[in-house]
Amino acid sequence: ILILSGSDPNHPGFSNITRNIQSTLRERLGIRVELRYELQQGLTDPPNSPADDEELIAYLKRKYNDKHIDLVLVMVAPRFRQLVQKDRGLFQNVPKIFYEFDSERDDTNRILGPDITGVWAALDLYKTLDLALALQPDTRKVVVVSGNGPEDKLKRERAQLEFRKYESKAEFSYL
Repeated sequence: ILILSGSDPNHPGFSNITRNIQSTLRERLGIRVELRYELQQGLTDPPNSPADDEELIAYLKRKYNDKHIDLVLVMVAPRFRQLVQKDRGLFQNVPKIFYEFDSERDDTNRILGPDITGVWAALDLYKTLDLALALQPDTRKVVVVSGNGPEDKLKRERAQLEFRKYESKAEFSYL
């Protein structure tokens, strides 16, 4: 299994997911499962030039052309959609599974071809906060950290709306 990502596979959430995938496959199939990781910032960031996508496609083809890959798991790699659109031969005839946020569903579904499917994750802010408060019931201060981009601003505004009902339980700071 090749895991393509723009995120560090040693991140706790990421490593939990991949460890569970590996153990589930081993238990169900009864065979050794090898995970290969390809960490590429170019899978998350927009290209600096039009040639960047072609270079990344060529690199992936060179590196994995002679390797037997049974599955490509695409996690935190939204640019992979564009790479597959530009070169349908990239990991041709190898099943591909996207693990993306629900907000990426429409864009991904538009390019779905054979051997591609997805698992959609929702960003449930209030459920996360409910769990955090249940685990730490004495919490009195909640800090919400976000970026400064347009999408980050929308997510911060959404968090502020969703967290209003909690303002009697804790003080909120948005950074």
